[in-house]
Amino acid sequence: MSEKAIYTRKFSTERKQKDFFTENFPLYLQFALKYIADEEVCKDIVQEAFIKYWKQENNFKDEVSSKAYLYKSIRNGCLNQLRHRDIRRKYYESLPEDWESEDYFMENVIKEEVADIVLKEINKLSETSRKILLRSLDGYSNEEIAEELGVSVNTVKTHKARSYIVLRQNLGHLRSLVFFLLF
Repeated sequence: MSEKAIYTRKFSTERKQKDFFTENFPLYLQFALKYIADEEVCKDIVQEAFIKYWKQENNFKDEVSSKAYLYKSIRNGCLNQLRHRDIRRKYYESLPEDWESEDYFMENVIKEEVADIVLKEINKLSETSRKILLRSLDGYSNEEIAEELGVSVNTVKTHKARSYIVLRQNLGHLRSLVFFLLF
């Protein structure tokens, strides 16, 4: 293999790793925050998980096994961090009783994956529909959204109704997926 081919292959692999990291870091950070309420600590844990992943990248068959590895690495990193902190009792008390259980782990994996899928679909909507829907999800009333965006309340209602129809069509598969994962 020529030196240029080796460089091109290495650059391509590094680019894919960077893109994978950039696209998925927020998802895994939110997952880590379910265990530890300190964002900086969670960022470190997620970054460490990615480093471990990259060192073993050739050991994974597909995206599912890669994601499972990262979720488990992050969970284990969070649990280790909590166990070794001087203020761990504060965090232990704030977490549900079953926070170390597989059920808690799976529930949060499912929540984060579903939220990520839904957000990606929302981001595919038109700019106005996306703004209206995101503000609605943040608890803004139709009147507040209309005033903020300089449109009528009926426009807000129309965009919301159309967005919900599109999301139901594009996300209908989630019902069966979530049901399958939970039972």
